Amino acid sequence: MSKDRLLVLDSIRGVAAFFVILFHYNLIVFSLTGHKLDYLRLGNTGVDLFFIISGFVIFKTLSAKATPLDFVVSRFSRLYPVYWVCVFLTATGIFIYSHGTDPLLQPKVILANLTMLQDIILFPAVNNSLDLSYWTLYVELWFYFFMFILCLFKQLRNIEIIGALAMAACLIFTLVGERIPFYKHILGGIPLISFCPLFFAGIIFYKIKYEGSTTYRHVLIGFCLLLAFYMHDMANKSKFFITFVEHMYITIFYFTVFYLFIFNKLNFLDKKALVFLGTISYSLYLIHQRLGSLIIQTLYSLNVPLVLCIAAAVVFSITTASLLTFYVERPANRYLRDLYTQYKLNKKLVADN
Repeated sequence: MSKDRLLVLDSIRGVAAFFVILFHYNLIVFSLTGHKLDYLRLGNTGVDLFFIISGFVIFKTLSAKATPLDFVVSRFSRLYPVYWVCVFLTATGIFIYSHGTDPLLQPKVILANLTMLQDIILFPAVNNSLDLSYWTLYVELWFYFFMFILCLFKQLRNIEIIGALAMAACLIFTLVGERIPFYKHILGGIPLISFCPLFFAGIIFYKIKYEGSTTYRHVLIGFCLLLAFYMHDMANKSKFFITFVEHMYITIFYFTVFYLFIFNKLNFLDKKALVFLGTISYSLYLIHQRLGSLIIQTLYSLNVPLVLCIAAAVVFSITTASLLTFYVERPANRYLRDLYTQYKLNKKLVADN
């Protein structure tokens, strides 16, 4: 992928991240005042766009002839170091705000959060995340696991067939529904079932862009779109904030955006501000929700005008995310990958001798 095209994708990611921020802060405003900007409900679907982007980017990574271990190292170095720092910062904020009384500050809860698997580790307890935004990371981990298995067994070349069969299996599973023992637990425990059409759509968009446009691939995109509609009432959290019809229209919009992207019709989005938001989007996503909400609530209790409360939260989130990206996320990612590269070189030298 060329640099310019990557920048456009960063811009799309940045817009999605900011949309999610506005959605979360709108909820806080509603809880404090009873008023909200109704159209910002749609910001809840920003994560859908994240999942499509993830499918595209992860398949791009694996298409570069990455080994299963390469993939694991790349994902771990990218996700976990800055995530651990954000968990620490969020726990600190919760401690200060609650004077140490919040149940989320229990050591077992914090330790579970460090794994990104808190909902499994602490099951059947609910609301185990220090930041409610963490739920999408669990979905991502399931997708990574699925792609790791395909990479391990050298089946990435069959991704279109396997992906179509996997989506069909998810559809059948949800249609059978209540007849399956522990159906709701399975659906909640494996949220990839509900979001698989979005990830798979991202993969097919990649295939169209770099391996050619075929009727079969466009049919698969259509299948992904229809299945995404159907999954609205499953584990998808959008059902709590928007209607089926609203979700249908916004999903069509996201798929249209990606079609425009893969056919190079969005180059006008290559703007420094948008690219910057995309660059810091992971750290921004991790840090904005809980700490931003605490800032808004604290300032509002001090009679600070609401618009300034929101502005302060936005400035804090973007500033903190910038620092985390350039002083934690990128250096840690680079350091761990350098260690891994050195490990592979040493292993090769030993083998050659």
